[in-house]
Amino acid sequence: MTTGGASARMAAAGAPPVHTLVMGVGNEDRGDDALGPLAARLLARAWGDAPPPGLRVVAWTGDPTGLLDVWTGVQRLVLIDAMVSGAAPGSCCRYAGDAPFVSAGATSSHGFGLAGALALARALGRAPPSVEVWGIEGARFGAGEPLTPAVRAAVEALVARLQRELAAPATAAAEPERDPPQDPSRGPSRDPSRDPARS
Repeated sequence: MTTGGASARMAAAGAPPVHTLVMGVGNEDRGDDALGPLAARLLARAWGDAPPPGLRVVAWTGDPTGLLDVWTGVQRLVLIDAMVSGAAPGSCCRYAGDAPFVSAGATSSHGFGLAGALALARALGRAPPSVEVWGIEGARFGAGEPLTPAVRAAVEALVARLQRELAAPATAAAEPERDPPQDPSRGPSRDPSRDPARS
């Protein structure tokens, strides 16, 4: 697993091509905003030294504007981030395609936010062909606060689900089904079948 700008340096150094990139995004010093990097670290630890071929896991704690350079060239991008939608803490939703995503980073800790980075990438034609975002509802984002217990449980459930779903050869991964666009002002409508806690 790589962290921050290390992924871009590896790509520039001629690392093996990456088909599927899993990125956990967030600020590890801001409560539930740490859930993305935590998920990435747990997923990488579960695979150890033998991740699926063509797959890389990155825990990203830097400026979201730098994400575009990291995911350039990948075919499938799987993102994990904290969201703020008014749902219960620990609620988990999967967003695909260009469905709106209410990133916690846009309102709390890392300013520009993942949603803004994705919008910029699409505008510049630098978004991967397949993009899916797993958002887990956070509750507290204060400096130095720990993860909410419900959020940590949701992270562990999502990691277990992704470990199963991504175990197939990455080069054979199909584009994820497209979720219907949602109105951010109303919060995401959650399909219980897609909640890792119910898997």
